[in-house]
Order: sequence, then C-alpha cells, then structure tokens
Amino acid sequence: GLPVKGQFDTYVDIHRPYALWSVSATPELSLQAKSWCWWFVGCLAYRNYFAEAPAEAFAAGLQDQGYDTHIGKVAAYSTLGWFRDSMLSSQMARREPDLAELVFHELAHQVVYARNDPVFNESFAEVVAHEALRRYLVGRPEDLKAVVLRLQRQHQFAELIQPYRQELHRLYTSPVSLEEKRLGKQRILDSLREAHEQLKRESWDGYAGYDAWFAGLNNARLNSVAVYHDLVPALDALLASVSFDLPRFFEHCRRLQDLPKAERYRILSYSQSQVELQHD
Repeated sequence: GLPVKGQFDTYVDIHRPYALWSVSATPELSLQAKSWCWWFVGCLAYRNYFAEAPAEAFAAGLQDQGYDTHIGKVAAYSTLGWFRDSMLSSQMARREPDLAELVFHELAHQVVYARNDPVFNESFAEVVAHEALRRYLVGRPEDLKAVVLRLQRQHQFAELIQPYRQELHRLYTSPVSLEEKRLGKQRILDSLREAHEQLKRESWDGYAGYDAWFAGLNNARLNSVAVYHDLVPALDALLASVSFDLPRFFEHCRRLQDLPKAERYRILSYSQSQVELQHD
C-alpha cells in the first residue's frame, strides 16, 4: 500500500556524509520546543541545513540566546510525494535491512502527513517502517532477530527517558527559583545517565550504541526522542486493532490527520487503552 512508483528508484551521489543537518532548540529551563513555520509543510520543531557549517553556526547563535540545542545528522528525507525522491549516497553504508526500513519510513510520509504535528507524522512513519520491515524479512530469521533486538532496545531507550522528561517538566513549571531549577535539571540529567548505565549493565550486555547521545544530554536532545516515539504505542495499538492490515491502518490515519490535534490524540489514547484492556 505504499506509493513506490517513481520513488527511490534512482541514485544520487550528494558528495557529503549526510543529506541534512537538523537543528532543534528549547529554552534552558523548558521542554517547549522552538518552532519555525513554512507555508509548504507548516510549523516544525527543527530547521534543516544542507551543509554542516551553517547548521553549527545557527545552533551556536541559539546557544548564545540561552537555548539548549541539538544537531541531528539526517541520512534521508521525503518531499512528501511532491518530487521524485532518490536513494542518496549518504544512505548506502547501511545494512540492507536498515536501508529498507529507511525507505519504508520515508514512503510512509507520502501516505499520511498532518500539518504542524511532527510527533504524529514521525511516530506513524516509525510504526509503518517497523511493520513493513518485519514482512520484508520473512524467511530471514537471523536478520529478523537482529532487528527485533534493535527495536527492543530502541523501545527501552524511549521508555527510559519518558519519566525523566516528565520530572523535568514538573521542575520547570514549579515556582522554585531559577537557580534551584538549574540545580534540579543537572540532578535529573545525571540520574538519567546513571539509569542508562544500569540498563546497559543489566539488560544490554554492555551495548554502547546510545553513549554518544547521552554525552550531549540536554532539553533539545530529550525532545528529539519524543518526536519519534511518543505516539508509537498508540499507533501500534491502532494497527493491532485492524489486524495489522496496513491499507486499513492508512485509512484510519488519514482520517486522523484531518482532525484537530487534540481530537487526534484523544482518539489515539482511547485506541491504545482498548487494546490494553483486551490484553488484560
């Protein structure tokens, strides 16, 4: 059910290691992401550059204004079907299953795209990519086993971060002084780092794939995880509710994309709760 015709069937050498450098920012003592708006795609909580130097300069300027910043290195992007997307040289070092997952993710953006809601858009694309990849790897048990392990760790990583984000939010919105908030922020981030080290020891056999991410821990980096994961459980539940029929899932999500954001999230929350009740 993905729109494959004329998409990702050509190759371009872009002569740089990444397709984009994506700058995101939040205030020092807030999780409210700074956003930038364009007529074509609406408002987004990041600003993309085709070269590293201007991205770093822009991020440095935001830091001078007191923002926490994060620069994501992006291997691929989708033009939402408006143009013909190509395979890029920045993607080709990936293993085949990882490359397939990337293509499924980008194609999903052409199926459903809600203006001004990157969390819904990216979570939807993640759910589609994971389900499509499971089907792609039928008959390849070793590759599937590796993917399942990676997705399990990815889920545990996102679950690890969520309560600390909530704790930070409570701190930032509390009536304590700015100095107390700064000290509290450092304490919470240090606790999160310790929790990550414990997870590595007890569940990941020392897996260090997220170490670099934790080295630059701040509000903006925490938000970058939320964009790709906050609605994944709810959308997974919706996919399960239609017996993993992707075209039916797409139909439901197209209806969701046209709703006001609050209504969209209310329906997703209900869908997830119903599936959890059935499992109980």
